[in-house]
Amino acid sequence: MDERRYAAAVEEDVAQARALGVTSTPTFLINHRAVVGAISVDDFRWLVDEALRQRR
Repeated sequence: MDERRYAAAVEEDVAQARALGVTSTPTFLINHRAVVGAISVDDFRWLVDEALRQRR
């Protein structure tokens, strides 16, 4: 950790997350929709399936 070997990559990830409006974890972006917080696997699966249906 003291080497800061991955510091630049982590800082880039944080900047990208902030630009997308992400302020906490877990946060998932599904088809430009932010899903914040822990949700059940069934709910997550439904959101992904719904996003896929909308793309057709």
